[in-house]
Amino acid sequence: MSTVAAPVTSRRPTPRSPRAAGLRRAAPWLALALGLSATAVALVLVVRSQQAQQRNAMREEARIVASMVERRVGRWAETLHGMRGLFSASEQVSAAEFHEYFRQLDLPRRNPGFLSLQYLAHVPGSEREEFEAAVRADPRLHPQGVGPLRIHPPGDRPDYHVTLYIEPMAGNEPAYGFDSSHDAPRREAFERARDSGEMTASGPLRLVQRPGVVGYILTSSIYRAGAVLDTPRARRQAHLGVGAVVLSMDEFIPAVIDQALLARVNLRLHDLGWTDRPPAQPSGATLLFDSAGPRVDPAQAPAEVIEQALGGRLWRFEFRVPPAQPGSATWLPWLVGALGLLASGLAFGLVRAELAARTALEYRVAQRTAQLAGANRSLAESELRLDLALAGADLGLWDWDVASGQVACNDRWLTLRGMQRQARPPDYDAWADCIHPDDREAATAALMAHVEGRSREYSVEYRIFGADGATRWVLDHACAVERGPDGRALRVTGTNLDISDRKRAEEAYVQAETARRLAAAKDEFVGRMSHELRTPLNAILGFAQLLELAPQADPVRRAQHVGQIRRAGEHLLALVSDLLDVAAIEAGRISLEPQPVELAAAAQEVLELLGPVAEEASVRMAPVDGAGTALADPTRLRQVLLNLVSNAIKYNRPGGQVQVRIEPAGDLVHLSVHDTGQGMAADQLDRLFQPFERLDAKRTGVTGTGLGLVVTRRLVQLMAGQIQVRSEPGQGSVFIVSLPAASETA
Repeated sequence: MSTVAAPVTSRRPTPRSPRAAGLRRAAPWLALALGLSATAVALVLVVRSQQAQQRNAMREEARIVASMVERRVGRWAETLHGMRGLFSASEQVSAAEFHEYFRQLDLPRRNPGFLSLQYLAHVPGSEREEFEAAVRADPRLHPQGVGPLRIHPPGDRPDYHVTLYIEPMAGNEPAYGFDSSHDAPRREAFERARDSGEMTASGPLRLVQRPGVVGYILTSSIYRAGAVLDTPRARRQAHLGVGAVVLSMDEFIPAVIDQALLARVNLRLHDLGWTDRPPAQPSGATLLFDSAGPRVDPAQAPAEVIEQALGGRLWRFEFRVPPAQPGSATWLPWLVGALGLLASGLAFGLVRAELAARTALEYRVAQRTAQLAGANRSLAESELRLDLALAGADLGLWDWDVASGQVACNDRWLTLRGMQRQARPPDYDAWADCIHPDDREAATAALMAHVEGRSREYSVEYRIFGADGATRWVLDHACAVERGPDGRALRVTGTNLDISDRKRAEEAYVQAETARRLAAAKDEFVGRMSHELRTPLNAILGFAQLLELAPQADPVRRAQHVGQIRRAGEHLLALVSDLLDVAAIEAGRISLEPQPVELAAAAQEVLELLGPVAEEASVRMAPVDGAGTALADPTRLRQVLLNLVSNAIKYNRPGGQVQVRIEPAGDLVHLSVHDTGQGMAADQLDRLFQPFERLDAKRTGVTGTGLGLVVTRRLVQLMAGQIQVRSEPGQGSVFIVSLPAASETA
């Protein structure tokens, strides 16, 4: 269809009334006022957009910083846990041993902000003088470079937490003998650590060894070796002291956080108190770190706040962007303002020009009308090209109005779902109903995350089924094209691509690859099994032929041949038994009857059973160390112990030792078998639990089937447990079986 414009004829303007003339004279000023108003609105929008971008960036950086600080504090928890292990392994840790432990950790170099690692001995008030005298009398307890121990500050208190060991000593001498529990906040931190068994924090402190420095102390209770720690009361009775890490917050925080980030934003960090109490108001007393100082007024710079629980206390991270941050686009509002003023001036001039030359203006209006008609034709052609492009790419197009829920779509989008175009367009519920039930929750959650601004884009693969009964895979990709002031999407536009063929190809590839791996594993297993079976069978056949060829052989040689046949038969029987156990386990045909089992009695029974084997190998069987009750199947637990203890004897050395230790640990009981044999390297540990893998046993002459540890691990797993191995060449090996502890009422 073509349009023809009517010819434009010039005519003289008709006389106008005084009122109309006044309105025409006011029109330029009205245009100027509107232009200035639009400029002001644009400035506000630009400033708000910049602020929103800064807030979003600051929010993301705040999350990163809080996560980094949490991970770094978590590393200190591991250090304190290791210190607890040091004291639990010895009745009395000396100053030299504590110094060597500190030297091995290399804490000052690896952890900026670290001031000292301390052990604070718990001293009842009635034993104060006896404790001071004992420390002075025992040279093992004297740290290097300090005088006699004196508990300070002076005063009688119910009990004390005295700094006995401190590393490094240089620069921390005033803390030697310091009673940290004279201060109420520190005392409460020690008591919480003692009763909970977890790491706690002290809150901001002024350190006796660093006056004027904001310190922070992370503490963990040290308990008596071998004590049962299942209740707060038991932990109080076993409390020996406190392990503590002292940090300088002015050095710790800048070392954790990227300096470039601190240059862009200002960080204030507050400790608001214990998490089980109402948080305190941020103030100078709660301040841990302030990168801004007086440079930023909190009332002028908006803050992004994240609260994080660390060491039982609530940390508040406040991030602020300085008002005139270097590198920010402060020129943009000025540019918008300048362009707005320029546009307003141009509008003012154009309106005044209209008053001076109405005929020329009418001509330009007619010309503009023709241009708009051409633009409309161009727009229609663009829409046609878009439809052709979507059709060529086989894409379904949809446009969702979030407020109304209506979805505008093209024909391909409807065809994918087996729908017909109706007078009323589909809505959000119609879209969700077409999604496969197994994929619906993930797809809708991803879309809502994008609508709420929690993800930058929406891209999900899911299955759909429509009115025609067909099920297809589609790639749904979309982006919010309009958002409200609160960041929530108002309009979302996206495309659907049918990826059913690709999914079928991927599924076929996965099935083929899985079949290939299973076939390879089967071939390898059959090959290794046939080799292991042939070895004893060849021995049996060979010695049987010797007996057949020489029936009148020397009785001694004949007995040797018979012994070789018997040993090969026993090896073959053990191999078949282990293979049957493996097959039964993998097929799920083994039934277990878990019940409370006294591990010490079970271990002692196995040691007595294998006593002759150990005596023949010149290996000493040490008494069982410790006790505990686990929930396990007695028969299968005995099989596990027989495998582990017999291996410890076989792979030991003459004059070596085997010991079984039992250690309760909360909800678990650890049963460990220690030997003093040749040990294993790291590459051997990786192959330890593979079927028929006997490492270098053939070279050393140790007999076995190579399936015992495979069966052992699967039996432990079936009893809801785990098995671990620690070993070093020349130092022996430790096999640790962790089983669920039996409840007291079991």
